[in-house]
Amino acid sequence: LGVEEALEMINVMYAALPTRQAALGAREEGDADADTDADADGGGADDGAPPLPPAPGGGALPALLDQLDDLERHLAAQHNLREYGLLQPMAAYREGGAGLALPRAQQLLRAMARHTARRTPAAGASQWLDTREDMVQLREAGCPALSEQLPCSEWMQALLLGGQFRLAADSLRGTDASPASLTSEAAAPLVLAAAAELFNSAASAQDTALQRAQQCLGVLPQRTEAVVAELQLIEALRLLSTLGC
Repeated sequence: LGVEEALEMINVMYAALPTRQAALGAREEGDADADTDADADGGGADDGAPPLPPAPGGGALPALLDQLDDLERHLAAQHNLREYGLLQPMAAYREGGAGLALPRAQQLLRAMARHTARRTPAAGASQWLDTREDMVQLREAGCPALSEQLPCSEWMQALLLGGQFRLAADSLRGTDASPASLTSEAAAPLVLAAAAELFNSAASAQDTALQRAQQCLGVLPQRTEAVVAELQLIEALRLLSTLGC
């Protein structure tokens, strides 16, 4: 039995289970019926039938329902991961207590972003935005202990390394309909690191990597001192080249 087939079987089994509201409602009705029957039997007369097993008492039923809620979230995470060829063993969702272990979750987020960056033909803006939503949902469903900012940070890093500077800039500026995915302060180290990587990869002052480094630095809404310093370094390199140095 393959992982995908097993996932489908688990999903069908889960869908057949009652909801939390229905289960708790049925328990209350069962308790009321039991009280009514006891009164009708005159305080519990024995008719020879074996007694029914008691319903889970105390916190047993809520605890069971909590586990079912966890299962629903984990199945949702698996469905997201399946789109990226990253299905995990269901046991992995117990590694971190209530979800994926933090290192595994971060690796999966990075793999999702890189999967989109490597698409052929190249992913468009809508596909990149869908990936960001999938990454956010993976954190919520599979590893709530993970930093809320991490999915967007990993997504932004993949955008920058993939040369998607316009989309990266738009995502930082945001709109009323689509708020900014990261603050400028959180994005600045990512932008500077990506620009430095492009700068270091340039073979000469005429290398197109320098132009891409400039575009990368333009992603931030405001020019910080660090950004200005990087831009000046690029211009200085070009100036030295024109002087034959």
